[in-house]
Amino acid sequence: MGRIFILEGPDGGGKTTLAKNLAKQGFTYKHEGLPPSGVDLISHYLKILNDSVESTEDTVHDRLWLGERIYGPICRGIDRLGDEGQVLFNRIHSSKSILHAVCLPPFEVALESYSFKIMEKSDYLKSMNKWKEVYKAYDNWIQSNVSRITIKFDYTTHDSLWLNELGIFPRGMVGSPRAKFLFIGDQPNHETIDVPFHALNGSSGYFNKALVMAGIEESDLAISNAYGPRGRDFHALGSILKCVPYVEKIFLLGNEAVKWFNSDLNTGVSIPCKVYSLPHPSYLKRFKGNNPQIMANAIRKALDGSSD
Repeated sequence: MGRIFILEGPDGGGKTTLAKNLAKQGFTYKHEGLPPSGVDLISHYLKILNDSVESTEDTVHDRLWLGERIYGPICRGIDRLGDEGQVLFNRIHSSKSILHAVCLPPFEVALESYSFKIMEKSDYLKSMNKWKEVYKAYDNWIQSNVSRITIKFDYTTHDSLWLNELGIFPRGMVGSPRAKFLFIGDQPNHETIDVPFHALNGSSGYFNKALVMAGIEESDLAISNAYGPRGRDFHALGSILKCVPYVEKIFLLGNEAVKWFNSDLNTGVSIPCKVYSLPHPSYLKRFKGNNPQIMANAIRKALDGSSD
């Protein structure tokens, strides 16, 4: 996997100029326009991102999912991703060698750049008002989400050499490197994409809602699978644990995860904390009712130290 940069920001923010400068440095340039209607956006953007993850080339994306999260409600009156979709993509960013840069120079600088671009348009005032909403939305977003892997890029201060590569989680793992809680499932339900519990519906949606109900913060969370798609690839426990040195509790979700954990291939791995076994979300959803509070209660009980 090469480095992946995702550049977002309002028109006039400098992201396309930055992307083309990175392309001159050897990055493969990809531009994402308006997403197709009638498609599941989680799967749509995840497929685009996964193709870059699977590639050995360095890749720069000129807009991706956040552009739709910002422009959708303001310009088209609909948010097709929502807060849950944003949480899922944030997990991937925090775990892979992916740098998420919001290109946001000072308001006056970006305004001048945008004004120059649209002076001759008949809907100048309407476009300007929309642009100001977009700029404010990006500004609010970056203030709430700046982190180790999400940065604010200001071309009046920074240049392309200022961007740094980040560490890489092993395949099949997402979340925070400073996670306190590690959840391990069995295998993804996608034919090719090795990302755990990455959907808004089904057992993934059930599991993600249970995490929120249990009060698990994203900064305290890491998730892995025991195997890759269709159980083809074995994920090494030792490699997973090295990436979460602050983990305090491990949750094994379902019998297959427990078997993997206890397998001879994991002999000799030092387990630094308490390990809990919980039913897989698909089991709870199917046999205990489609109420994620059931799983949330089980997680909460373990966090309180009253369950093994």
